Amino acid sequence: MSDADTITKNAKSNLAFTLVDLPEERRQNMARLYAFCRIVDDVVDEPGMSSDERHTALDRWETIITCQAEPLPGIESEVQKLVVEQQLDTTPLLELIAGCRADIAPVQPATRKELLHYAYQVAACVGISSAAVMGASPAAHGYAIALGYALQLVNILRDVPEDYHEHGRIYLPADDMELFGVTTDDIRNLRYNYRVRQLLAYEAAL
Repeated sequence: MSDADTITKNAKSNLAFTLVDLPEERRQNMARLYAFCRIVDDVVDEPGMSSDERHTALDRWETIITCQAEPLPGIESEVQKLVVEQQLDTTPLLELIAGCRADIAPVQPATRKELLHYAYQVAACVGISSAAVMGASPAAHGYAIALGYALQLVNILRDVPEDYHEHGRIYLPADDMELFGVTTDDIRNLRYNYRVRQLLAYEAAL
């Protein structure tokens, strides 16, 4: 079993089930892409690392996917092989790293535009790269981006308390919170009051 397969299996993600019926080469390539996405996300979220260590780890992955460094055996080699053999556009992968990097010292988005930019980096770019690995036509590009936005915004609405209490992050736009009179104290103290419900309904509708 490759390192990518091990990472995909251990992540206990539903993605593993969606890959089962793919032709072997395509399944392996998708496992490599998923493993890369999982790793850079974990670099930011896993406990026990300093900010400098997190940045250094992400710097390393930038050099791997742009072929500016010799990869170590294992997952680094597998990911670099994927990029080279599939001739992947590395721009979305670098955008993903930049989005994850922003979470090291998180800043609440001031506007919905800023939130969507973050969602594009950490989710839509995954969709773009997945479509490329799957051999989708250019017509799938817009769908991949839209699905990325949808999944990321659903995750944000689902995880408001967890994001704040575990990671100190608020992804709800500051101007939307102000519009509905929702404060950071409301989120900190888990106040699921009328204002919070209206704000979340508004974000879900958008």
